[in-house]
Amino acid sequence: MRRKGINIALLTVVIGVLLVGFVYAEDQIQETDNFKFLVPDTWQFIVYENGAVQIFNRMATYMVELKKEGYNLTDADWKSSMKIFVEQFKGSEPVVVEMLGFQFLKSTFDYSGTHQSLYTALLGGEKISIGIMGPEHETDEKIQAILESIEIKKEAAEE
Repeated sequence: MRRKGINIALLTVVIGVLLVGFVYAEDQIQETDNFKFLVPDTWQFIVYENGAVQIFNRMATYMVELKKEGYNLTDADWKSSMKIFVEQFKGSEPVVVEMLGFQFLKSTFDYSGTHQSLYTALLGGEKISIGIMGPEHETDEKIQAILESIEIKKEAAEE
């Protein structure tokens, strides 16, 4: 009977890790098919089936989200998608910013009471999106460390 209890407890821990992601006691560099990125100490990350990544603190008050989507998108498609996003979420007028060696369009907005920014770039016909959220996210040290650490994998970045 005791052995059965241990197996159930172990199964619960494994399921919890799979659902919640991983928590590290020190900074870790992680890698997926599309990105390489920093997970700061005590933060967690999840990789979804579609390749999207979310990196967040334990309270989920700060988060960075990385996505690669679309195929054979044109410059017009990319700019149009940002325009639609800005209208839908009442974001700031997009500005061009240089980040990670690429040109991104950036818009800042508030959604569900949370201050957020969205950066999108068109690389090799695919849209790369980097979303950041949380109070003071544009100056938060850990958010900035994550942003500076992001590497877009060569396959995703080929033009």
